[in-house]
Amino acid sequence: MAQKLSREWAGDKEHHAFAVPSVEANQPITEPEVEKVEERSRPRTPVIYEVVRRLGEEEMVRPAVSLWWSGVAAGLSISFSLLSQAILNLHLPDTQWRPLISSFGYSVGFVIVVLARQQLFTENTITVVLPVMACFTPRNLGRLARMCWLPIWPAH
Repeated sequence: MAQKLSREWAGDKEHHAFAVPSVEANQPITEPEVEKVEERSRPRTPVIYEVVRRLGEEEMVRPAVSLWWSGVAAGLSISFSLLSQAILNLHLPDTQWRPLISSFGYSVGFVIVVLARQQLFTENTITVVLPVMACFTPRNLGRLARMCWLPIWPAH
């Protein structure tokens, strides 16, 4: 089958460079289909970098009270890690694999924090560090301190 595919790719000069044989009728995909594939493709690394950097810029201008409450919420959400681990430990049979499975519960609180975009001191740091590293100035360092250490850390 691999030889058949490579022969079809090599002999198909009139279609797009990314033409791939179709599963249904052994026909190459069309130009509009190639565009649909490219739309659904993952973005390039510089695009991801720029999105995260801009999100960091937005986070750095949030009011301190908002950051503090987000830190309190993250501190409460992270407690679901211990709660999930304890529930799994309680309800799983006493076997050799129980510690392995119950330790997966530890990640639940972190997943909640990340999905809710809450400000946990150790979890979402890259978002605000990226703008500082992109433009390393004393002003941005101050913004980073205001964002990470002043309201969030005590809120936990």
